Amino acid sequence: IISTAYSLKGKPLTFNKDSLFNICRIGDDELVFSNALAFYIEKYPRLFSEIFCLGLNNMSDEQHVIIEREWNHIDIYVTVGNQRRIIENKIHSGINCSTAEVAKNKNKNPEAKKESQLGRYWTAVTKELKVTEDTEEAFVKAFFLCSDYKYFELNSEKDDFIKGDKYTIIRYSELHKCLVKSDVYKEEDKPDRNFQDFVNALKKHSYNSIPELKYAEMEDQFKIRINNNA
Repeated sequence: IISTAYSLKGKPLTFNKDSLFNICRIGDDELVFSNALAFYIEKYPRLFSEIFCLGLNNMSDEQHVIIEREWNHIDIYVTVGNQRRIIENKIHSGINCSTAEVAKNKNKNPEAKKESQLGRYWTAVTKELKVTEDTEEAFVKAFFLCSDYKYFELNSEKDDFIKGDKYTIIRYSELHKCLVKSDVYKEEDKPDRNFQDFVNALKKHSYNSIPELKYAEMEDQFKIRINNNA
């Protein structure tokens, strides 16, 4: 059974207080989530096959999955045969050298044309593969994973140096929904508690707004007080 520290009339808390993400206060740390995500893509690649388009159909396919952290500063770089996947993770931070930043720099220096981090990643991967513009999207797919309450509209940033149109946005709620229904998450006989904690920690960043998140946290505190006074 998935652990929940407290409950109120059989209703579990939204956030498990016994989770290491809460105990160590790392529930907002992008680096921690990127490390955990990379670890679990490597451990359970087929769980992530659909959402990140890995194309894994059987156990033998999993042997060809290679995960690298911070290759050319890419958060998570996935190699599956001749396919490459770029995964950029953002919880609270923004995109380095976004359109607004570039425009600001151009006002200071009209000749300046600085490539965004998303542009640099795409360029680095396609250059490494030596693919042409006509074929690059057949071999490379890029994903921008972000919290639901952090608003991004990458498709409006179609300048060559931004490459925002190359990235598919995946919200934390989508990743949480994908993993929470998996057999690994539901396993009760020999559960992977760390994986369950990771999936539960994704929930925190699945709210549409900060007020919604704060309300859920406040509701948990109310449940705890009721439980302790019962």
